Amino acid sequence: MNLFCANRRRDKQTLNTTPAMESLETRQLMSGTAMSPQVTNPTANSVIAPLTLTAASTTPAPAAAVKTRVPAEWERHDSTWLQWPKGEEVSYRENFTGIIRTLQAYEQVNLVVESTKAQADASKYLQQRGVPLTNIQFQIMPYDWSWMRDNGAIWVEQTNAQGAKNLAVQDWGFDGWGGVGGASRKDDAVPRQVAKIEGVAVETIPVILEKGTMEFNGQDTLITSWTCLHDRNPTMSRAQLESVLKSKFGVTKVVWVTGATQDDITNGHIDGIARFVNANTVVVGRYKDQTDPDAAVYENAAASIKAAGLNVVRMDISGYITYRGVEMAANYLNYLVANGVVVASSFGNTTFDNAAKAQLQKLFPDRKVVLTDVRELWYNGGGIHCVTNDQPLLSAPVTRAVIATAPSSMPQSSLLQSPAKPADTLGLWSAGSSLTSRIRWV
Repeated sequence: MNLFCANRRRDKQTLNTTPAMESLETRQLMSGTAMSPQVTNPTANSVIAPLTLTAASTTPAPAAAVKTRVPAEWERHDSTWLQWPKGEEVSYRENFTGIIRTLQAYEQVNLVVESTKAQADASKYLQQRGVPLTNIQFQIMPYDWSWMRDNGAIWVEQTNAQGAKNLAVQDWGFDGWGGVGGASRKDDAVPRQVAKIEGVAVETIPVILEKGTMEFNGQDTLITSWTCLHDRNPTMSRAQLESVLKSKFGVTKVVWVTGATQDDITNGHIDGIARFVNANTVVVGRYKDQTDPDAAVYENAAASIKAAGLNVVRMDISGYITYRGVEMAANYLNYLVANGVVVASSFGNTTFDNAAKAQLQKLFPDRKVVLTDVRELWYNGGGIHCVTNDQPLLSAPVTRAVIATAPSSMPQSSLLQSPAKPADTLGLWSAGSSLTSRIRWV
């Protein structure tokens, strides 16, 4: 069975068909009535530059002369974020430790904890397992679950008419995987907290989606799942959703795949099905056993992606492993591409692991492929990609607005700066030409 980026196994759920977060803005956008997604000053939480939606179109008017794109995952990272497992998810900590141990050798890890006590406990846990705190930056904020790929920030790069670039955060709605995950209001607020910490603008967009079902090539194309997005936004047509995705992400092509594996409570997250490996090539899973009831999901996805004009290569799902008495497919697509490394799954089966590592090394010859145990995560619904959220680094100096002091409400641990980050990251937000009267470009 395949379980992608769901916060718990289905048999442990109290199913809730009512979304945990459906704001007035979301309902109005879905119904086509006027609503303005908001760009917010992350310190004051004041509305700065609303974008206007008309009743005739669900696509917001783009900010004048500002080009937006979502950087590809293989581009240079500033850091990677994770939400430290707590509560009923504490069993994930051993798998998190392996991910953090691997990542910290290549880039900064921003590890979200809910309190100073939780920070101390996480520090002790990691150090007891031989993981130094080098390159780990703790960030204190409220959160619900550990699957930060889905509820975390979606980072966009904006380029203004003068060619100056800046980073911004998009805050899409998060409702706990269509309500299956239960109350997720703290998780829904995480992108705004991240924007505050990093000192960038945040735009709230009243459409529900998870980043685990968004796969970008960094240029002009997005691959996503109609099955998933229709489940989250049932009153929006495919054309309406596509219009919003193109407008907000700056893409010209949206490739839709359909279907989900039998036990995937996310309704078809793309990061367990198909992944870009460069701007024109997508790796798609393939069951060696084509009689498996889930095999058709991958075959259909490969056909749709190929029909869209992209190159398709296949990665084998060679068989199954048994963990805690449950048979699970050894699917290696849920990897993270980071600075100089691909962090990928180990399922404890040497034959499967070695074959997958060799395939990944061919796909990413300029990076080291490191496998780390994910069996507890996989048993509970996800993998490495599901629990990580990568923050891009601009190729040119980051354009930010400078303020005199950091916000007093920001957690103290968040004010500690990585050596790679200039002091002006304590300054806040810049979101394009419409805000130039309130900020200065640096």
